[in-house]
Amino acid sequence: MTLRVYTATREGVVTEERAPVHVMAGDRPDIYGLTQVWPPCACPRHREG
Repeated sequence: MTLRVYTATREGVVTEERAPVHVMAGDRPDIYGLTQVWPPCACPRHREG
């Protein structure tokens, strides 16, 4: 399933459409495989290591 994510004002006016989010459904996904991505994220915690 794909979810469309928007940023909106308080009045409900869409200001930005963000990247689609893909959701896995059905059989159990391989969670271990999803955590083994390279390169790691660029957050401050992982940039230092």
